[in-house]
Amino acid sequence: MKHAWLQVWLPLFVLTSAWMIHYERVQVRERVTELQSERHYPFLINGLMIDLGAHTKKIAEWSSLQYGKPRVTKHVVLVFSDLCGFSRRNMPNWDSLLSHVAWDGTQDLIFISMDSTTTIEPLLSKARALAVSYSVFLVTSSTLFKAETGVVGTPTTFVLDSDRRVRLVQGSYLNDGYLSAFIEYLNGHVPSTT
Repeated sequence: MKHAWLQVWLPLFVLTSAWMIHYERVQVRERVTELQSERHYPFLINGLMIDLGAHTKKIAEWSSLQYGKPRVTKHVVLVFSDLCGFSRRNMPNWDSLLSHVAWDGTQDLIFISMDSTTTIEPLLSKARALAVSYSVFLVTSSTLFKAETGVVGTPTTFVLDSDRRVRLVQGSYLNDGYLSAFIEYLNGHVPSTT
């Protein structure tokens, strides 16, 4: 009889411990699911058609007459926010992109700002110096723009073809590997996969 209490309490202790572990696992699983739903990765996929006029307002435009009126077949889209430190740190990468593309009038630039355009002034000046036509859009409804385009974070860089379908996309820094792929594609080469 000395150990009778052990026969009663030990199974209760094991059951209680198992229930507590199960409860904690459910709580952790729910929290992970919640955090995953809040991730801000772009949902742009190759071939997706995008309407950039949705929930944006054109606030500036500049056209180069250097190349006459060739048909634009590639639109380079740079999405940024003046309030985003990542966007500001990506400016040298975008500057390098502009410097290394052989602009021939079949490409243009589309700048999309989530708030204001102070950050991109140097890029606009460079585009004019390189005779690259561009448009600048201001997002009028951030939530709807994100929901309809799949662009959920800044900086985002992507290329649209003449049908406004996504051909290349990078949803954060345009690091060396992605920068090279964008330059190759915009210069008419198929980006290497190595």
